[in-house]
Amino acid sequence: RQENQEKEKQKARELAEKIIEARKNAWEAQRGVEEQKRKQAEDLAVTKRELWERARKEAEIERVKKQDLIMQIRALERVPAPKVKVYDPSETPDTGTIDAMSLVELRARLNALKMEETFTREDKRQSILARKRAREGDLTHRHERLIEFRKMASAE
Repeated sequence: RQENQEKEKQKARELAEKIIEARKNAWEAQRGVEEQKRKQAEDLAVTKRELWERARKEAEIERVKKQDLIMQIRALERVPAPKVKVYDPSETPDTGTIDAMSLVELRARLNALKMEETFTREDKRQSILARKRAREGDLTHRHERLIEFRKMASAE
């Protein structure tokens, strides 16, 4: 009986040691899980901080860009727009002279003078050709008369 009791005590001790060991392992596992959760929470906090900082910087950059754009728009609004006078070739220049003509009128006048010069040249050419033909006709007539006189002179 004593042996049985010893065996049972031994079993009880072993069981107690196993329970203590199991509790110790459970406690270590729980500490490991808690450490892992704490590390995840810390990583999450760091990530959140980084994201928040990046968003803040981007918002600051966007704000600066908008502010710069607004300043540029205001500067453009303050500067008077250059008054560009559109050139109209049919309008006479405001020089105050009596004979001032617009570019269109000057071109028309130039074309008219060119046409007049062309007609004058053509008339002169025709006149020269007519005189040339008349002279040729006169020379031909004189030549024929001279031949006739020579024939009559040789016939006498």
